Amino acid sequence: MRDIKGEKRDRRIVKTKRSIRNAFIKLLSEKDFNEITIKDIADEADVDRKTLYNHYSGIYEIREEL
Repeated sequence: MRDIKGEKRDRRIVKTKRSIRNAFIKLLSEKDFNEITIKDIADEADVDRKTLYNHYSGIYEIREEL
């Protein structure tokens, strides 16, 4: 699997980021943006908060990627 730049991507990273984004979208349908926390997203995505921070600097970065 390769990204836009032609670099090889790790499938685990792709899967984790997809899980985080899907969790964020699900939470957006249930809560206002300002009520969503990193813990909420991590719990919904079934990842550790540290893992989430390894991929994103915060909620705003997840929102921008979408």
